[in-house]
Amino acid sequence: MILLQCITCATLWYSFQHILLTPLKDSSVEMAHMDPTDIIVIPYTLERLSFYVSVVVIVFLALSIKTWYKNPGISILNIVLQILYATFILFGIFVLCGADPTRHIFHTILSALYVAALAWLTPISNKTTKSNFSVQLSQRLQLQTDILASYRLYGTVLGIIPLQILNILDWGAQVQRWPLPLLIGSTYGWIVGTLVGIIQTQLRTIRQKN
Repeated sequence: MILLQCITCATLWYSFQHILLTPLKDSSVEMAHMDPTDIIVIPYTLERLSFYVSVVVIVFLALSIKTWYKNPGISILNIVLQILYATFILFGIFVLCGADPTRHIFHTILSALYVAALAWLTPISNKTTKSNFSVQLSQRLQLQTDILASYRLYGTVLGIIPLQILNILDWGAQVQRWPLPLLIGSTYGWIVGTLVGIIQTQLRTIRQKN
């Protein structure tokens, strides 16, 4: 279990770096003549973003189905509906926090879907968990039902907040292009949350044995 979670973290970090961030080196050279203000208003390549988000969502869904399946109160359809519901809520939050709903809308939707997948596609192991979205969210926020699911949720959300400073700086850095600040913060936040959750889970297990 621990090995699988560590491999998942390493794979997510590696794919994020090589699929999304590495190509920015070429973009940086191509845009070297541009004004910093003009660079940051150009969104990230939609095709590459769509590919990355699609792969992550599909893989995470596949990894979580086995655990979800053990819960008689939750079906695959219910999982998909909850992810779409979470995506809708996050899209609204992103708009309220400054994302323009009339420009680069597909970038924002994909970002919301990605964050929803990271925060939500960690099944709660409690077999009595109900399929209701509000119940699922409540149990994750309590840090009691499933530590790993809770820390991943908190890590994903808290990782986004400090990275939003990239949206207001006038550096002209490639990582400021929308929606990279969201993706960077949520990805690294999820990884840190996972590692902290693993440590806390092991500490709880040791205390229970003693």
